[in-house]
Amino acid sequence: MGPIRHMKKVVMVSALLLILTLSLGGGVASKSNDSAATYENLRLFTEVLSIIQSQYVDEVPPKDIIYSAIRGTLRGLDPHSSFLDPEMYREMQVETTGSFGGLGI
Repeated sequence: MGPIRHMKKVVMVSALLLILTLSLGGGVASKSNDSAATYENLRLFTEVLSIIQSQYVDEVPPKDIIYSAIRGTLRGLDPHSSFLDPEMYREMQVETTGSFGGLGI
C-alpha cells in the first residue's frame, strides 16, 4: 500500500473519529463534571477503535488512530491548536532552539 493511499485511509478514519467525538461533545461542551458520562464517552471511543481494528480493510496501528483523533479533536475545537507526537515535538525543539554566533555587527 502506497503512502498516499495509507494517508487517505488514516484521514478517513480520523474524520470518522472526529465526527463521533464532536457528536459526543454536547456533554463536554456543557462542562459537566459527570464522570459517568465521561467514562461512557471513552467507552464509545474504545468501541469504535475496536471496530476499526477488527473490520477496517487495512491494518492501522492503534497509535495512528488515536493520534489522528486527537489532532482532529483539537482542529475541531481551535484551528490554531495542534498536537505534536513525540517525534514531531523533538523536531520542533531542534528547529526552534538555536544559538547564534558571530560578531553581532
